[in-house]
Amino acid sequence: DLGRSMAQRWLRDVTGADFNRLHYVSMLGRGGSVDFRSKKIRENTARQLSSLGVDVLIVDPVSPVMSALGISENDSESVRPFLDSFDQLAVEAGLSGVIITAHTGHENKSRARGSTAFGDWPTALWNIQKEGEDQDAKRSFAAFGRDVNVPRGSLVFNHRTRGYTFSGENYDHLTEESNAPDPFEEVR
Repeated sequence: DLGRSMAQRWLRDVTGADFNRLHYVSMLGRGGSVDFRSKKIRENTARQLSSLGVDVLIVDPVSPVMSALGISENDSESVRPFLDSFDQLAVEAGLSGVIITAHTGHENKSRARGSTAFGDWPTALWNIQKEGEDQDAKRSFAAFGRDVNVPRGSLVFNHRTRGYTFSGENYDHLTEESNAPDPFEEVR
């Protein structure tokens, strides 16, 4: 939901990323074209993804797509078939994964807002929480699912790389940014 110009500006600031492996498509205002319940749309998209050599599809966030399609995020009978259509697309396009982001509700920041299908469909649930509304508020990360168990720990933002480093420390003991390593250097 960033739009092409903002996404390009943000991505330019990322250091260490291999942009030859990134294919960004702005779907701002075109959520209706992501209805993979439609066999024709799904097959056309699968062909495009295959021809580009796409390995992982990221939809961030999914709520504008659902809104454009008239799907209530609270209706499990509509949400689950919609999410299942991404599994079908992954098989048809030969993807190794699909990442879909959904925002949390105001009260329970440990689960996606809306239907429980958002919690039972994924292989793993990743959860980023922000403490407060300030831009530079503390953030934490946790993940669980099939063969996944990452206890909640602090995220440290690096302004130079626009990346976060998972410190693994208890959320209450956030390390200072100056000590944060470049997250892209860690994975090399």
